[in-house]
Amino acid sequence: MLLVLAIILFVAILIGLAKLFKKGYFGTIFVIVLTPIVAYEVFQYHWFSQVIPKQLEITYPISIGEESGFREGCGAAVYKLSDKTIEKIQKNGLKFFEGARQGRGYQFDNYYTYEAWKVTPVPKGWVSEGSWIPCGTIRESVHREIILAAKRPGSFYTTKHEGKLVVIPSLGCVVFSFFG
Repeated sequence: MLLVLAIILFVAILIGLAKLFKKGYFGTIFVIVLTPIVAYEVFQYHWFSQVIPKQLEITYPISIGEESGFREGCGAAVYKLSDKTIEKIQKNGLKFFEGARQGRGYQFDNYYTYEAWKVTPVPKGWVSEGSWIPCGTIRESVHREIILAAKRPGSFYTTKHEGKLVVIPSLGCVVFSFFG
């Protein structure tokens, strides 16, 4: 029943767009088509940024992507760290992360509480069959750099239920991934 309604709605939208196209309302069509795409990208940026502890100041997204099914999903987000945060990490090392265990947007939600931070290399199981980042839209070259950095000392990682967080100062980024 729900599928039938979705198909009817989709056909109605296509008919409406065709009528607008015939009348020359190209700008209106552009806005109608582009608005949901932009809204979804903004939602993804906001959601992923909220799971990163506030001590990790981020400046912009490098890559964000996810795949989801009916009940489960997976995804990854890579954010550029601020220069100030990178300097603090380089100066203080693991000590910098002592208070960075709660997602910034989930102060009272234990689901977004991370374990104690550790120094890389990440556990062998994370990279034994390629990568701990099972899906997402990270460019292959960036993904390869992340994996190489995570295998060497000098970066930091933590986990939470169904999620992993890796900070790579040498690349100036933080990587959040989830599966489940």
